[in-house]
Amino acid sequence: MDGAEDTFRWCKENGIFIATDTGFHREITEAIMEGLKWKERGLIDLAVDVEHTNGVGRPAPYMIFHIMQALGVQSVHEAIKIGDTPADLLPGYNAGCAGNIGVLSGANSDATLGKYRHTHILPGVADLPELINREF
Repeated sequence: MDGAEDTFRWCKENGIFIATDTGFHREITEAIMEGLKWKERGLIDLAVDVEHTNGVGRPAPYMIFHIMQALGVQSVHEAIKIGDTPADLLPGYNAGCAGNIGVLSGANSDATLGKYRHTHILPGVADLPELINREF
């Protein structure tokens, strides 16, 4: 996704934890992460999949809660969920995250993502630093 790695770097430089979550199982998640090398390059802190929550995936908020616990984040009011699908917005809403942000750089339109509870819809991940500076 365009701008993701630059946004991750900005977040890390500003003391913001980065974690990924996916509905894929561990074997697929590990293959994706090995290819991207985000963890080895220090771009993310944690990659979580449904096996971290005993197979309970989205729309349940449990992957978010697992991430928070693993990273020592004690309040959902300090958490921002971002994604490009309805399946990304649903757990952010269910967890009560301070920010539940849809991005249009994936396959879904503003009209599609707008049907799901969100705090913001952005053109892309590259727009996240400005939003964080302004509102979080």
